[in-house]
Amino acid sequence: MRLLHDYLMKTEGKLPGLDALAQRFGRSARWLDNEWARAYGKTIYAFVCEVRLDEAHAALIEGNLPIKQVSLRLG
Repeated sequence: MRLLHDYLMKTEGKLPGLDALAQRFGRSARWLDNEWARAYGKTIYAFVCEVRLDEAHAALIEGNLPIKQVSLRLG
């Protein structure tokens, strides 16, 4: 799960789908999502959305980047 976590935190833009992640990490999509939920308390998608929304909020509050750039980077 740690490798997947690191990969997801470094991925910018649109996230790969669960099937693509499963293929990349050599597991089934169901197994990957279930193990992620066991480790982090929510699905992969819900976890990444929450992280990205927090990052977007912080970036917009700081005002260092244009909104379009924030949206492209965070998907």
